[in-house]
Amino acid sequence: MLIPLNPLLSTPLYLQIVEHVCLLVRGGQLNVGDRLPSTRALADQLSVHRSTVINAYDELRARGLIDSAQGSGSYISANLRELTRNPAPQRDQYPIDDQNIERLTSELWQANHDKSIISLALGTPPEDLFPMQAIERCRNLVIRRDGGHAYGYEMPQGYLPLRVEIARDLARHGILCDADEIIITSGVQEALTLTSRALASPNDVALVQQPHFFSDLANFRHLRLRGVGFGLNEHGPNRLDLEYALTLCREGGSGSYPRFIVVSPDYQNPIGVCWDAQNRLAFLHWAADHEIRVIEDATYRDVAYEPQPNPPLRALDAEVLYLGSYSKSLMPGLRIGYVLARGSLREQLISMKRITTTSSESLGQRTLAAFLAAGAYAEHLERVNAIYALRRNALHEALQRYLPAGCSWWLPNGGYYVWLNLPPTMDAMRIYTQALARGLAIFPSAPFYLLDNQPHTQALRLCFVRYPEDVLTYAVRMLGQIMNSLNNQRQFKNT
Repeated sequence: MLIPLNPLLSTPLYLQIVEHVCLLVRGGQLNVGDRLPSTRALADQLSVHRSTVINAYDELRARGLIDSAQGSGSYISANLRELTRNPAPQRDQYPIDDQNIERLTSELWQANHDKSIISLALGTPPEDLFPMQAIERCRNLVIRRDGGHAYGYEMPQGYLPLRVEIARDLARHGILCDADEIIITSGVQEALTLTSRALASPNDVALVQQPHFFSDLANFRHLRLRGVGFGLNEHGPNRLDLEYALTLCREGGSGSYPRFIVVSPDYQNPIGVCWDAQNRLAFLHWAADHEIRVIEDATYRDVAYEPQPNPPLRALDAEVLYLGSYSKSLMPGLRIGYVLARGSLREQLISMKRITTTSSESLGQRTLAAFLAAGAYAEHLERVNAIYALRRNALHEALQRYLPAGCSWWLPNGGYYVWLNLPPTMDAMRIYTQALARGLAIFPSAPFYLLDNQPHTQALRLCFVRYPEDVLTYAVRMLGQIMNSLNNQRQFKNT
């Protein structure tokens, strides 16, 4: 264990050792049960007096990071997870700006991988429901059949048999297209990046639904696009909001007319809205009248708990850019999405794909093609959607039972999330920090809005697919306790 020591620093050498070991623990280079060098061996290695290392080990024991046993040495403590969890941030650590929203989402990613935390924050499908045996059979078939070709470069547009299978699968949604219109991407995020770059330049304007998937908004900021938001109701876009957003664009002067609009008509992330037929048709007429290009994000369309009677926008208008993915409906590790485009825009997207990533990973594309061709996708959807519906119902029942008055939500017919609107007296960040301190991760609403268009009403996004019903009930009961405690504290201060 090489520890850089600097005798010129004001920090004592033994504390330099302590802090370096702490960093190794937090960074994951040292884990529970890992044995540390003996005090004599480490002192010899670092060319310091043995008492320096003894003092360092004493301090590490006092902090609870190591345990020692006579004759067997010192080990990283079994209490490591609790001791190294980052302290919950305070509300004033998170003014609503790009940097702090990035910090918040980074913390939630870490919490999502911490097995001691129940995370309802991120949209992660449960690993125990992945169709591993079927995928493994398809992968082995591909390796036997294709040999080394399965590990080579694909065409930038993607593996043709996979595009054929996707085109066939899209037909059940009413979308008629040719495999040549499909471009394979590394998930919907790359698909949105490519289409955004093809349609707009830095400082151009895009219309976005609000609330909206936080990663998309971060993507637009990275691309230096200016977002103008519009609201949603339970059945689709708020028409008055759309008109007002367009008015704001027009008042912005030259170059402010929107280059495109991004929508998710089916189980939108984060609020789960599914547009009715009237709203779909009215929206397409509105976009055509104003000559605004439509990007349809269909990430969650296949995660449906009731029969979907309404076709996607792309089935109603062939000029709609359709983005799809298998990350949420199948398994995220495949990293396979696609964009459906026509004409010169399709050629531009293929060219951009060739320049940026050359091609998407080959073995995964071939495996998914075999999986779809075998009919295994439909079987998988039927199985997991039935389970997700039960988990949605359990979350809904727990919310009704344990949350205080003033909270509101609606029950989505698909997707992963319930959007929990809070009473005016409650602060989403305070609830978030207290919940995280108790081992429960939830997603506060601020990152789902444009930075300059934060709403007065705060909310929490809760993902219900990852855990079984009893865990969801336990998590909501804890959330209710936290909210009731905050209510009581506020009432006490006001008396």
